Amino acid sequence: MEAKPAPSANLLALPEGTELVGDYRIRRVLGTGGFGITYLADEPALGRLVTIKEYFPAEFAARRNRGAAPRSKEVADDYQWGLDRFIEEAQTLARFDHPNVVRVHRYFRANNTAYMVLHFEEGGSFRAWLKGLKRAPRQTELDRMIAPLLDALDIIHSADFLHRDIAPDNIMVRKDGSPVLIDFGSARGALASHSRTVSALVKPGYSPYEQYATSGANQGPWTDIYALGATLYHAITGKRPPDAPSRVVSDEYVLAREAALGSYRGSFLAAIDKALRIEIGERPQHIADWRGALLAADPPHKPERLVPRPTLARTLGLRGKAGAAAPRANIAGDDAASEPPVEVAVPPSASVPASLVPAPPDAPQPKGQLLDFIEALKKHRPPALAPRPKKAAKPTSRPPTAPVVARIEVRAAPASAPARAAVASEPAGPPSAPAAALSKAKRAWRIPPRRWASAVFRVAIAVSVTSFAVAYQEGVLGTPARAPISASSDGAAPAAPVMQLVGHQGPVVAVASADEDRWIVSAGADATVRLWSGSSGALVRTIELSEGAVTAFAVDERRALVGHKGGVIVLWDLERGERLETLRHGNDPITSVAFLGDGVLAASQDGSVALFEVGAPSAPAALLDGREGGGPLVAAAHTRSLFVSTGFDGTVRLWKAPGPQLTWTYRRLAEDITAIDISPDASFVAGGSSDGVVRVWPNPRLRGLHLPPVQAFKAHEGRVTAVALGPPGTLATAGTDGSVKIGSLRPARVTRSLKAGPVRTLRFSRDGRRLFTGGEDGVIRVWSLPAPPALGAI
Repeated sequence: MEAKPAPSANLLALPEGTELVGDYRIRRVLGTGGFGITYLADEPALGRLVTIKEYFPAEFAARRNRGAAPRSKEVADDYQWGLDRFIEEAQTLARFDHPNVVRVHRYFRANNTAYMVLHFEEGGSFRAWLKGLKRAPRQTELDRMIAPLLDALDIIHSADFLHRDIAPDNIMVRKDGSPVLIDFGSARGALASHSRTVSALVKPGYSPYEQYATSGANQGPWTDIYALGATLYHAITGKRPPDAPSRVVSDEYVLAREAALGSYRGSFLAAIDKALRIEIGERPQHIADWRGALLAADPPHKPERLVPRPTLARTLGLRGKAGAAAPRANIAGDDAASEPPVEVAVPPSASVPASLVPAPPDAPQPKGQLLDFIEALKKHRPPALAPRPKKAAKPTSRPPTAPVVARIEVRAAPASAPARAAVASEPAGPPSAPAAALSKAKRAWRIPPRRWASAVFRVAIAVSVTSFAVAYQEGVLGTPARAPISASSDGAAPAAPVMQLVGHQGPVVAVASADEDRWIVSAGADATVRLWSGSSGALVRTIELSEGAVTAFAVDERRALVGHKGGVIVLWDLERGERLETLRHGNDPITSVAFLGDGVLAASQDGSVALFEVGAPSAPAALLDGREGGGPLVAAAHTRSLFVSTGFDGTVRLWKAPGPQLTWTYRRLAEDITAIDISPDASFVAGGSSDGVVRVWPNPRLRGLHLPPVQAFKAHEGRVTAVALGPPGTLATAGTDGSVKIGSLRPARVTRSLKAGPVRTLRFSRDGRRLFTGGEDGVIRVWSLPAPPALGAI
């Protein structure tokens, strides 16, 4: 959480050094509000910092020694009612396991109140991040934050839960730039509704009109969409929107495209305006309805076209009055003045959006325009120029008329030199201009000394400003320089792994990322589980398994579930290297395990599937028979309480826990399923079969998504050994042919291929930027990937 300075005198807060339930020691106050007090605290047993949120509604509570109590008998019922809602909110938040939702470690009652122990996030608020930029944020910077926030809200809304208090102060920005939703307002809103206190329900400028009503009956995902839209409006304009009640009387809202301080996509600005509509029905109703417009890519550039030949100023990257067309140059001399003006063909790769071309350096410019122009040059860099052809020999004859066509290719210059244009003359027919005319044309391009000096001076200014801007962007702004990665022929994927982790003796059975990608965890046939540093690849810990070789493996951040022969399943604490629980499911080898909500899932070789409640290891809470829907392979969407199982009858079944309840059956499969996975958001299921075919099935029960039909494609020559679905809409497969294929899900297609040797297991990192493969040779290979696209853009 953000470390805010405590008030100089806060008589209601717990003093420094206060111990809570013997496990936590208060360091200082991080923030106070009408609903509670937030502290920074030590957890000595684990040697870490945590954030503790205390239920302390200022309107109803009073401090009694180091505890809390209702201010009076009249508000005792309200105090207790709000305390119960606070606990319910903690229980709900604890179920969410998403990197962009604040993590709840624990909650407990003490001192006649309640406390919520949260993961301590190092960083600052989104408001502080905007202030630190000292300029309007660029489109790419916002996109990197919007996509994970939308994913987080989608998970929250799918659980029929709302944030209700999205604002620049309630979005944390970690040191790595990733956002985290904090300070949920659901319990605060419930208490305000119960006590009819509207002030605790709203945040002026960010709360929609329906939040000003104490009933809360008309609130839904559209309520959070309005608040996030208002937060983005603040980001691009520097000020919050007008308060919702005042807009009902007299709407003075200025459209985002008119108020924005920088250059942004038109669809992005329109999406913000739509989210900020007063009427509920005019806003997007679900995150899936809003995501596409917010994250849609720029439209493709127009095809190659003929345009007038640019003047020298435009060729050197300078420009005069905005919108003024460049004069056409007469390169044939005065004798050919009656001929049509010469046209030049500009290839599409050389084009730069007109809206991003800056004015001359000495002209006033809006904030961020020059940096956006530099980004555009990087994105639209054309292929390298061919060598300039040698001068042709002097012709001996020519036809009476033959205009010369000149092809201009523009190449973005490095920061140390101005942009240059190479002109390669290509006669449309035999040469038609005598040497004298060409000499005269050369003289026409000469610039008087004073004008030449002025042009050089302007170019020098442009180079200096551009060099400074690039240096500022890549250095002062702290944007890390990416290490060069060898690329495949398509330039989209690395040709070699960026790390190779060697330690297992024998095949790697499973590999995954843990603790928000801080660790890489692997399990091997050598009866060990190994933890590796996610940044350096160094071996952190080795856990010896007395039960023998690993037959199934799953990771949930800091816990691991290990299946063995003989039906034994062991739950491990990875951080401490301690055994937490031992479960048993039959006597056959465990073939697949998964974390599911608050419990665990285990499939046996006989096809039976057991669901266990953690803390009750004596017997499964539910059991699926192998002949009635079970199967040897299972995969789970942990936070959605959904899982899939493969049956011996060639079907794949989708289940919802608790129960479990069968929600869908995928039939008509050509071959037996040898590998299966479900995406983290439960929108897709993917399976690989023994014939090398990979099939992608949509989840027809997931609302708000327009998913494609079942798709199948030949991915490997031979059996598919592993499939993995990553965020947001990426797919990876491995086969006995020694290749790894990476693709997208809309449509299901292979986009790149890696040569990794025989691979038994693979998994994406949580951020989708890396792929881990575990080989039969005992080596874990780490592959760097491009940033995954937004699901709506696939």
